[in-house]
Amino acid sequence: MVGNARCALAIVAGCGLIAALGTGCGNRLVGGSQSGDTITLGAILSLSGTFSTLGPPQKTAMEMGTTAVNAAGGVTVGGKKYKVKVKVIDDKSDVGLAGVAAYRQLAVVDKVPALAIGLGTSNYQSVIERNPLPVLNILDSTYPSILRYSDQLFLVRTATPGYAPGCTWYAKNVLKADRIAIIGSSASTYSAGLETWVEKSADFYGVKVSAHTNYPAGTTDFSSFIQKAMASHPQAIYLGGVTGEVDGLRLGLHRLLDEG
Repeated sequence: MVGNARCALAIVAGCGLIAALGTGCGNRLVGGSQSGDTITLGAILSLSGTFSTLGPPQKTAMEMGTTAVNAAGGVTVGGKKYKVKVKVIDDKSDVGLAGVAAYRQLAVVDKVPALAIGLGTSNYQSVIERNPLPVLNILDSTYPSILRYSDQLFLVRTATPGYAPGCTWYAKNVLKADRIAIIGSSASTYSAGLETWVEKSADFYGVKVSAHTNYPAGTTDFSSFIQKAMASHPQAIYLGGVTGEVDGLRLGLHRLLDEG
């Protein structure tokens, strides 16, 4: 289900990139972004590294979206029909260095009319200001909203307050949990936003947060954080962060529960 949702979001991002061609981006169709009857769009995704659970399905889904658009006749820009393709660059799960370098390549050298990014939006703020173009974010979401960084940014999905409370609702109404513990990443603004809204919604739904703990960046042994959460006797545990951040924590939690 999660994989399907990621693919769907990425397809929407691909379609959004294409739609951007008709909303003021046509004047960028010069140089490297246009070759004959084909327009090249950009994407910066985590194909390797910590967040590589996200990038490959996003890439596949965007290719599916552009294939469908091309099969339907492509897009019309300035009265002319074009096919579209997407140039994807791997940010190696290091948005601050590889991701920003990829943005410069796509915006300055390749002169793409629009691009999509997977995550780490705050890292792109200054480079977007220097080289503005429409940027669609596939998956990233923080609180406060990433849209505050630039009017060139567009969200494919809603911001954190639009979906994080659903986790608390699920705990209360489906799992029948009246007590939850929260374990999050102290180094992740994404995790911090999720934790904030899970706590806010817990109060709204009448769910008690029995423990709230955060692990620092680089943590490999999560046992002390798990033990603190479990000592509060929760009926459910919320893990804040993206898959790459919480995977070790999830496995540690499963091992503890298996040991009984």
